[in-house]
Amino acid sequence: MKNIKKILELIIILIMVFLIVITILLNVVKITILKEKYVLQKLEESNYYETMYQEIHSVCNNYIMQSGLDEITLKDIYTKEQVKTDTQLIIQNIYRGTKNEINTEEIRIKLNESIQNQLKDVTVTEHTTQAINELINMVCKEYENKIMQTQYNQKINTFIEKGSTSVEKSVQIILTFILLLMAILIVISIKRQKIKTILWIGKCMLISGVFLELISICINSKIVMENINVLTLSISRVIQIIINDILSKMITWGMVIVILGIMAIVIGNIIKNKKYNYKKVSKNYI
Repeated sequence: MKNIKKILELIIILIMVFLIVITILLNVVKITILKEKYVLQKLEESNYYETMYQEIHSVCNNYIMQSGLDEITLKDIYTKEQVKTDTQLIIQNIYRGTKNEINTEEIRIKLNESIQNQLKDVTVTEHTTQAINELINMVCKEYENKIMQTQYNQKINTFIEKGSTSVEKSVQIILTFILLLMAILIVISIKRQKIKTILWIGKCMLISGVFLELISICINSKIVMENINVLTLSISRVIQIIINDILSKMITWGMVIVILGIMAIVIGNIIKNKKYNYKKVSKNYI
Protein backbone atom coordinates (compact mmCIF):
# COMPACT_ATOMS: atom_id res chain seq x y z
CA MET A 1 0.00 0.00 0.00
CA LYS A 2 2.87 2.37 0.86
CA ASN A 3 4.49 1.78 -2.53
CA ILE A 4 1.22 2.51 -4.34
CA LYS A 5 0.87 5.80 -2.42
CA LYS A 6 4.44 6.79 -3.25
CA ILE A 7 3.94 6.03 -6.95
CA LEU A 8 0.67 7.99 -6.91
CA GLU A 9 2.35 10.94 -5.19
CA LEU A 10 5.18 10.91 -7.74
CA ILE A 11 2.75 10.87 -10.67
CA ILE A 12 0.77 13.75 -9.15
CA ILE A 13 3.96 15.77 -8.59
CA LEU A 14 5.09 15.29 -12.20
CA ILE A 15 1.66 16.32 -13.47
CA MET A 16 1.71 19.39 -11.21
CA VAL A 17 5.17 20.39 -12.48
CA PHE A 18 3.91 20.17 -16.05
CA LEU A 19 0.76 22.16 -15.25
CA ILE A 20 2.65 24.89 -13.35
CA VAL A 21 5.08 25.35 -16.25
CA ILE A 22 2.24 25.47 -18.80
CA THR A 23 0.30 27.97 -16.64
CA ILE A 24 3.28 30.31 -16.41
CA LEU A 25 3.99 30.07 -20.15
CA LEU A 26 0.34 30.83 -20.96
CA ASN A 27 0.38 33.82 -18.61
CA VAL A 28 3.55 35.14 -20.24
CA VAL A 29 1.87 34.92 -23.66
CA LYS A 30 -1.27 36.54 -22.24
CA ILE A 31 0.54 39.61 -20.88
CA THR A 32 2.80 40.05 -23.92
CA ILE A 33 1.91 39.36 -27.55
CA LEU A 34 -1.84 39.11 -26.88
CA LYS A 35 -1.92 42.68 -25.51
CA GLU A 36 -2.13 45.70 -27.82
CA LYS A 37 -0.53 47.99 -25.24
CA TYR A 38 2.46 45.67 -24.91
CA VAL A 39 3.08 45.58 -28.68
CA LEU A 40 2.83 49.37 -28.95
CA GLN A 41 5.34 49.68 -26.12
CA LYS A 42 7.77 47.37 -27.93
CA LEU A 43 7.35 49.37 -31.15
CA GLU A 44 8.53 52.43 -29.24
CA GLU A 45 11.43 50.59 -27.60
CA SER A 46 12.66 49.19 -30.92
CA ASN A 47 12.55 52.62 -32.58
CA TYR A 48 10.13 51.05 -35.06
CA TYR A 49 8.55 54.27 -36.36
CA GLU A 50 11.89 55.87 -37.14
CA THR A 51 13.14 52.73 -38.91
CA MET A 52 9.87 52.36 -40.83
CA TYR A 53 10.04 56.00 -41.90
CA GLN A 54 13.55 55.43 -43.27
CA GLU A 55 12.45 52.25 -45.09
CA ILE A 56 9.50 54.04 -46.71
CA HIS A 57 11.71 56.96 -47.70
CA SER A 58 14.34 54.66 -49.19
CA VAL A 59 11.87 52.78 -51.40
CA CYS A 60 9.90 55.87 -52.47
CA ASN A 61 13.11 57.77 -53.16
CA ASN A 62 14.11 55.07 -55.65
CA TYR A 63 10.93 55.76 -57.61
CA ILE A 64 11.62 59.49 -57.53
CA MET A 65 15.24 59.13 -58.67
CA GLN A 66 14.25 56.74 -61.48
CA SER A 67 11.74 59.27 -62.74
CA GLY A 68 14.46 61.90 -63.03
CA LEU A 69 13.12 64.12 -60.26
CA ASP A 70 15.19 65.47 -57.38
CA GLU A 71 15.29 63.80 -53.95
CA ILE A 72 13.86 66.98 -52.43
CA THR A 73 10.54 66.01 -54.05
CA LEU A 74 9.71 63.86 -51.03
CA LYS A 75 10.48 66.53 -48.45
CA ASP A 76 7.59 66.88 -45.98
CA ILE A 77 5.36 64.65 -48.11
CA TYR A 78 4.89 62.36 -45.11
CA THR A 79 6.22 62.68 -41.58
CA LYS A 80 7.41 60.33 -38.83
CA GLU A 81 4.36 61.29 -36.80
CA GLN A 82 2.10 60.30 -39.69
CA VAL A 83 3.91 56.96 -39.98
CA LYS A 84 3.35 56.41 -36.25
CA THR A 85 -0.35 57.33 -36.42
CA ASP A 86 -1.02 55.10 -39.43
CA THR A 87 0.90 52.20 -37.88
CA GLN A 88 -1.18 52.45 -34.71
CA LEU A 89 -4.35 52.34 -36.83
CA ILE A 90 -3.20 49.01 -38.27
CA ILE A 91 -2.39 47.72 -34.76
CA GLN A 92 -5.95 48.66 -33.74
CA ASN A 93 -7.27 46.66 -36.71
CA ILE A 94 -5.30 43.65 -35.56
CA TYR A 95 -6.20 43.78 -31.86
CA ARG A 96 -9.64 45.39 -31.86
CA GLY A 97 -11.06 44.10 -35.14
CA THR A 98 -11.60 47.62 -36.50
CA LYS A 99 -11.38 48.34 -40.22
CA ASN A 100 -9.32 51.52 -40.31
CA GLU A 101 -7.85 52.37 -43.70
CA ILE A 102 -4.66 54.26 -44.50
CA ASN A 103 -5.60 57.61 -46.02
CA THR A 104 -2.94 58.68 -48.52
CA GLU A 105 -4.91 61.55 -50.00
CA GLU A 106 -2.79 64.16 -48.20
CA ILE A 107 0.40 62.46 -49.43
CA ARG A 108 -1.04 62.41 -52.96
CA ILE A 109 -1.84 66.14 -52.90
CA LYS A 110 1.52 67.18 -51.39
CA LEU A 111 3.50 64.99 -53.79
CA ASN A 112 1.65 66.34 -56.79
CA GLU A 113 2.31 69.93 -55.65
CA SER A 114 5.99 69.17 -55.09
CA ILE A 115 6.35 67.65 -58.56
CA GLN A 116 4.49 70.53 -60.21
CA ASN A 117 6.81 73.03 -58.50
CA GLN A 118 9.83 71.25 -59.95
CA LEU A 119 8.26 71.19 -63.42
CA LYS A 120 6.94 74.77 -63.42
CA ASP A 121 9.47 75.81 -66.06
CA VAL A 122 8.84 72.71 -68.17
CA THR A 123 6.05 72.13 -70.66
CA VAL A 124 3.87 69.37 -69.22
CA THR A 125 2.39 67.13 -71.88
CA GLU A 126 -0.46 64.64 -71.53
CA HIS A 127 2.12 61.84 -71.46
CA THR A 128 4.02 63.62 -68.66
CA THR A 129 0.81 64.09 -66.66
CA GLN A 130 0.05 60.38 -67.00
CA ALA A 131 3.59 59.50 -65.86
CA ILE A 132 3.24 61.83 -62.86
CA ASN A 133 -0.04 60.20 -61.83
CA GLU A 134 1.52 56.74 -62.11
CA LEU A 135 4.47 57.86 -59.98
CA ILE A 136 2.15 59.30 -57.32
CA ASN A 137 0.11 56.07 -57.31
CA MET A 138 3.26 53.98 -56.86
CA VAL A 139 4.54 56.11 -53.97
CA CYS A 140 1.15 56.03 -52.21
CA LYS A 141 0.82 52.28 -52.76
CA GLU A 142 4.32 51.66 -51.43
CA TYR A 143 3.54 53.77 -48.37
CA GLU A 144 0.38 51.73 -47.70
CA ASN A 145 2.15 48.40 -48.20
CA LYS A 146 4.99 49.32 -45.86
CA ILE A 147 2.65 50.51 -43.12
CA MET A 148 0.30 47.53 -43.39
CA GLN A 149 3.09 44.90 -43.71
CA THR A 150 0.48 42.19 -44.32
CA GLN A 151 -2.93 41.79 -45.94
CA TYR A 152 -4.12 39.37 -43.25
CA ASN A 153 -4.99 41.81 -40.46
CA GLN A 154 -8.52 40.44 -39.99
CA LYS A 155 -7.27 36.85 -39.86
CA ILE A 156 -4.64 37.82 -37.31
CA ASN A 157 -7.34 39.59 -35.27
CA THR A 158 -9.48 36.43 -35.30
CA PHE A 159 -6.47 34.38 -34.21
CA ILE A 160 -5.66 36.80 -31.35
CA GLU A 161 -9.27 36.89 -30.12
CA LYS A 162 -9.51 33.10 -30.13
CA GLY A 163 -6.06 32.84 -28.58
CA SER A 164 -6.95 35.22 -25.73
CA THR A 165 -10.16 33.33 -24.98
CA SER A 166 -8.39 29.96 -25.12
CA VAL A 167 -5.59 31.13 -22.83
CA GLU A 168 -8.07 32.50 -20.27
CA LYS A 169 -10.06 29.26 -20.20
CA SER A 170 -6.94 27.07 -20.17
CA VAL A 171 -5.42 28.93 -17.20
CA GLN A 172 -8.67 28.64 -15.21
CA ILE A 173 -8.97 24.92 -15.96
CA ILE A 174 -5.31 24.24 -15.12
CA LEU A 175 -5.47 26.18 -11.83
CA THR A 176 -8.60 24.24 -10.84
CA PHE A 177 -6.84 20.99 -11.72
CA ILE A 178 -3.77 21.98 -9.67
CA LEU A 179 -5.96 22.69 -6.63
CA LEU A 180 -7.64 19.32 -7.12
CA LEU A 181 -4.26 17.57 -7.24
CA MET A 182 -3.17 19.38 -4.07
CA ALA A 183 -6.36 18.20 -2.37
CA ILE A 184 -5.62 14.63 -3.46
CA LEU A 185 -2.07 14.93 -2.06
CA ILE A 186 -3.49 16.06 1.29
CA VAL A 187 -5.96 13.17 1.36
CA ILE A 188 -3.38 10.48 0.54
CA SER A 189 -0.81 11.89 2.97
CA ILE A 190 -0.23 9.67 5.99
CA LYS A 191 -2.08 10.81 9.11
CA ARG A 192 -0.10 13.11 11.39
CA GLN A 193 2.36 13.67 8.57
CA LYS A 194 0.36 16.06 6.41
CA ILE A 195 3.39 18.35 6.52
CA LYS A 196 4.64 16.10 3.74
CA THR A 197 2.16 17.83 1.45
CA ILE A 198 3.90 21.17 2.01
CA LEU A 199 7.24 19.53 1.27
CA TRP A 200 5.90 17.93 -1.90
CA ILE A 201 4.42 21.24 -3.10
CA GLY A 202 7.74 22.95 -2.34
CA LYS A 203 9.65 20.34 -4.34
CA CYS A 204 7.12 20.64 -7.13
CA MET A 205 7.57 24.43 -7.34
CA LEU A 206 11.34 24.09 -7.14
CA ILE A 207 11.43 21.62 -10.04
CA SER A 208 9.02 23.79 -12.07
CA GLY A 209 11.16 26.90 -11.54
CA VAL A 210 14.36 25.09 -12.49
CA PHE A 211 12.64 23.65 -15.57
CA LEU A 212 11.55 27.16 -16.67
CA GLU A 213 15.10 28.43 -16.23
CA LEU A 214 16.44 25.55 -18.34
CA ILE A 215 13.87 26.16 -21.09
CA SER A 216 14.83 29.87 -21.23
CA ILE A 217 18.56 29.14 -21.29
CA CYS A 218 18.09 26.46 -23.96
CA ILE A 219 16.04 28.73 -26.24
CA ASN A 220 18.45 31.61 -25.73
CA SER A 221 21.42 29.42 -26.66
CA LYS A 222 19.73 28.06 -29.79
CA ILE A 223 18.43 31.35 -31.18
CA VAL A 224 20.82 34.06 -32.39
CA MET A 225 18.67 37.19 -32.13
CA GLU A 226 20.73 39.14 -34.65
CA ASN A 227 19.99 36.49 -37.29
CA ILE A 228 16.22 36.84 -37.00
CA ASN A 229 15.07 38.37 -40.26
CA VAL A 230 11.31 38.70 -40.84
CA LEU A 231 9.87 40.83 -43.66
CA THR A 232 11.80 44.04 -42.91
CA LEU A 233 14.49 45.38 -40.59
CA SER A 234 11.89 47.26 -38.52
CA ILE A 235 9.75 44.13 -37.98
CA SER A 236 12.84 42.01 -37.24
CA ARG A 237 13.96 44.40 -34.50
CA VAL A 238 10.54 44.32 -32.84
CA ILE A 239 10.48 40.51 -32.90
CA GLN A 240 13.99 40.36 -31.43
CA ILE A 241 12.99 42.65 -28.54
CA ILE A 242 9.75 40.72 -27.88
CA ILE A 243 11.54 37.33 -27.81
CA ASN A 244 14.20 38.70 -25.45
CA ASP A 245 11.52 40.15 -23.19
CA ILE A 246 9.51 36.89 -23.11
CA LEU A 247 12.65 34.91 -22.23
CA SER A 248 13.46 37.46 -19.53
CA LYS A 249 9.95 37.09 -18.06
CA MET A 250 10.29 33.30 -18.10
CA ILE A 251 13.59 33.55 -16.21
CA THR A 252 12.02 35.94 -13.67
CA TRP A 253 9.02 33.68 -13.13
CA GLY A 254 11.35 30.70 -12.83
CA MET A 255 13.40 32.43 -10.13
CA VAL A 256 10.25 33.42 -8.21
CA ILE A 257 8.92 29.85 -8.33
CA VAL A 258 12.31 28.46 -7.25
CA ILE A 259 12.42 30.85 -4.26
CA LEU A 260 8.83 29.99 -3.25
CA GLY A 261 9.65 26.29 -3.57
CA ILE A 262 12.73 26.61 -1.37
CA MET A 263 10.75 28.61 1.20
CA ALA A 264 8.04 25.93 1.30
CA ILE A 265 10.64 23.19 1.75
CA VAL A 266 12.45 25.12 4.50
CA ILE A 267 9.20 25.97 6.33
CA GLY A 268 8.00 22.39 5.99
CA ASN A 269 11.23 21.01 7.45
CA ILE A 270 11.19 23.53 10.32
CA ILE A 271 7.64 22.50 11.27
CA LYS A 272 8.55 18.85 10.86
CA ASN A 273 11.59 19.19 13.16
CA LYS A 274 9.58 21.13 15.74
CA LYS A 275 6.98 18.38 15.82
CA TYR A 276 9.67 15.73 16.09
CA ASN A 277 11.44 17.57 18.92
CA TYR A 278 8.12 18.12 20.71
CA LYS A 279 7.29 14.42 20.50
CA LYS A 280 10.79 13.54 21.71
CA VAL A 281 10.55 15.88 24.70
CA SER A 282 7.06 14.64 25.55
CA LYS A 283 8.24 11.03 25.40
CA ASN A 284 11.19 11.72 27.69
CA TYR A 285 8.97 13.62 30.10
CA ILE A 286 6.60 10.66 30.34
